[in-house]
Amino acid sequence: MATSAQARCGRATEREPSIVLDLANRTATKVLGSEMADPSAAKFVEIDVVDVSNPKRIRLAFDLFASEEKEERRLLGTFALFPPDHPGNFIVSTQGRLRTGSALVLSMRVLDDVTPDDTVRVEVRRMLLRKE
Repeated sequence: MATSAQARCGRATEREPSIVLDLANRTATKVLGSEMADPSAAKFVEIDVVDVSNPKRIRLAFDLFASEEKEERRLLGTFALFPPDHPGNFIVSTQGRLRTGSALVLSMRVLDDVTPDDTVRVEVRRMLLRKE
């Protein structure tokens, strides 16, 4: 079995800024540029949710899409925080749909009714491509 370092595609993303999703900004995009070692070889995307502020425990779901310039977004998979105020690490299959120049689009869906006073803040440290 390969170690984590051997299973990665592309560079470690520790230096990349975190992605923050909230009720006003529910979508984030990461373009897979030429610095990635071969996005088509990746079998999974590892998504590291490191911090969640969700005082009312509003139910959330996250959709991960693959997007290319001339094609519609394609759903790769969905995951949810459980309980809805706890961070976690999630794995989504790429379904062989990633290429250099593709983009990963992470979209947060709010499953409960919210009021203007409600707050939700989710910090994603990285979306890392994995070969296994």
